[in-house]
Amino acid sequence: MDRKTEGALLLYSIMKTDKIRAVSFEQLSTADWDDVIQQSIRHTVTPLLYQRLKTLSPGTNIPDSVEQKLRKIYHHSLLKNMQLYHELSKILRILQDEGISVIILKGAALAELVYQNIALRPMGDVDLLVKGKDIWGIDKVLLQLGYESDIISLSERHAQWIHHITYKNKFLHIEAHPKIYELPNLNPWVNASLAKIASTNTLILGCEDFLLHLCLHVDRHLHEDRLTKLIWWCDITEVLKHYQKEINWDYVIQIVKKHQVEGAIHRILRMINKWFDVRVPSNVLSQLKDNGITISINDMLNPAKESTSEQKKVPTQKQELDFFLHHISSELPKIPSIPDKIYHVFRAIFPCREFMIHRYPVTRPSCVYFYYFSHISKV
Repeated sequence: MDRKTEGALLLYSIMKTDKIRAVSFEQLSTADWDDVIQQSIRHTVTPLLYQRLKTLSPGTNIPDSVEQKLRKIYHHSLLKNMQLYHELSKILRILQDEGISVIILKGAALAELVYQNIALRPMGDVDLLVKGKDIWGIDKVLLQLGYESDIISLSERHAQWIHHITYKNKFLHIEAHPKIYELPNLNPWVNASLAKIASTNTLILGCEDFLLHLCLHVDRHLHEDRLTKLIWWCDITEVLKHYQKEINWDYVIQIVKKHQVEGAIHRILRMINKWFDVRVPSNVLSQLKDNGITISINDMLNPAKESTSEQKKVPTQKQELDFFLHHISSELPKIPSIPDKIYHVFRAIFPCREFMIHRYPVTRPSCVYFYYFSHISKV
C-alpha cells in the first residue's frame, strides 16, 4: 500500500470525518493492514484505531488476525496505564503530605478526564508542573522513591531557564516542569482547576490554558523538526469537544495576543477545523493573525525520525557528552545576559553547595567539596 492510501485509511479511522474517504477495507491485504497498524503505532493511536474499527458497520470485513493485533495493543496500553496511574497515585499522595502542589499536564490528565478511557491515550511519561519554590521538595521525594534524575545543577536561579527535569525508574518517567515552556510568562496556577486523577485530588490546567498548551506543543514540534504525532492532534480535538461549552474564547484571544503566538495558534486551529470533526468558531480565527505558514497532511503523517530499535540503544560515552553539551547549549539562548550564560555553564560543572549536599551521600558538610571530583567526573 502506498503511503497516501495508508494515511487516508488511518485518518478516516481516527478523525471520523467525511472529508476523507477511506479505501475499501475489503481490498486490503494482510500486508496493507500491517502497514496501517505500524503507522498507527508510530502515531500512538492504535487503541483509538481499534475502538473506531469496532464501531464500524457489522458488514465491514476486518480480518480476525488484524482485530487480534489491535486488541492486543489496546489491552497492553490499558495495563501499562493502570500501572502508571498506580505509581502516580503514590507520588501524588506523598507530595500532598509534603504540602507540594502540582498540576498534571498532557497525557495523564487527558487519558482519565478527557478520553475517559485510560487505554485510549498511551503515555510514555507523566508531566508535572511544579512551583519554583517546590523544585527541591519534589526532587527530594522522587529521589527517596528510587528515581534517577538527569539534572546536573539545581537552584531557583537555574530553574527559571530549564525546560524540565527528567526522573525515571523501572515503572515510570516523570518530567517536572517549573513553568509552561511554550508560555513562559503565563501564571497557570491562577486558572488551575481541581480534578481527581489516579484516585487522588490534584490540579489540572484551566481549560483555555490546557488547549493553548497542547496547540503550542504541536506547533513547537512542527517548527523544530516538521514532525508531529497524530495523537497530539487528537488530544486537541478531544479537549475542544470536552470543554466546548466552557471555553472562554475572549480569554484565549487575549492570552494569544499577549504572548505573541497568534500565527501558531491560528494555523493549528485552522487545521483542526479542516480535518477533524470539531469546529472552532470562525470569529475566533478571524481575530487571530495568520502567519502565512501552512501545515499539510504530510506534516501530520510523517513517521518519527528514529526507529524504535534506535531509540532503545544504550548511549555511548560520546553520546552522553553530546547530550550534556546539547543540554547546556539548548538552554543558553533563553538566558538574556552574557554573565548569566557564563554562570549557567559554571553551575552545571560546579553546582552550589546545597545541591551537592542534597544529591550526594555527604555525611559531614565540611567534606562536601571532596564530592565535586565525583560530580565533575560524572559530568
